[in-house]
Amino acid sequence: MDREPDQGLTRIPDENDLVKLARELNRLGVSYVVIGGFAINRLGLVRATDDLDLLIARDAANQALVKKALEILPDKAVRELADDDLAHWVVVRVNDDITVDLMTEACGVTYEDARGGIEVIDVAGVGIPFAGVELMLKMKQGLREKDSADRSFLQELIKGRRAQE
Repeated sequence: MDREPDQGLTRIPDENDLVKLARELNRLGVSYVVIGGFAINRLGLVRATDDLDLLIARDAANQALVKKALEILPDKAVRELADDDLAHWVVVRVNDDITVDLMTEACGVTYEDARGGIEVIDVAGVGIPFAGVELMLKMKQGLREKDSADRSFLQELIKGRRAQE
């Protein structure tokens, strides 16, 4: 599922979209963490991203809450998902006003595995759980060119942090 959103189908999400969605996910008590482009940007590597990537807990109750939260998006595209889509697929792409990729696993890392690597950051008054540097590195073991660039950045960031200790 490495395809980019279709041109004209969705717009590029921004920080306001992230805050709005995180506020609703938090209100409902969803177990999730922001990964992908938004997380790598927060760590200091500014690069374009066409979607919002969320690693979510795979239990059915959490998946139902995620789907409920995504109903705040204007087109309500999440309603097109079958009840078992999030359980059946590792990545489910929701193309609404923005594109949100929902993952129950990223490079073999589940939400449950990720818990220790989550950093909650306040963005516009909303506590947003982002993948920290070590967690991001675990999830950037793919073959895509951007994963390789991200991996190099993350390895240097870790090296620099360790040198400061």
